[in-house]
Amino acid sequence: MIELEELAHQEYENCCLSSGKVTGKEPDTIYLMFEREGEEDKTLYLRPDEALSIVWLLSGTLWSNRISEMIEIDDLRDQLLARERDLIALPSILLDLAKALKRVEELEASLGKG
Repeated sequence: MIELEELAHQEYENCCLSSGKVTGKEPDTIYLMFEREGEEDKTLYLRPDEALSIVWLLSGTLWSNRISEMIEIDDLRDQLLARERDLIALPSILLDLAKALKRVEELEASLGKG
């Protein structure tokens, strides 16, 4: 007969996660149970190395997702800073264009085209 001894419990709005010791199976077996409203409970029976593997895989996934978000944020910040530099330079560029246009007009006038 399998008996579960709950050692940890985490409730959410429509589900509950719990874990603990298992008796009646191989030594050192632990369980992870998913209880969700409207669904059949799901229980995983794990050896300690399997449980650690799951923790390692999930933490790696969460870390990778976070790093991806940070890279996206850094890329957006770089794009915004580049646009800001362009906007800061715009008055100078417009002034240079105005000077160039005035010079063209002066040259045209001196050549009799104006």
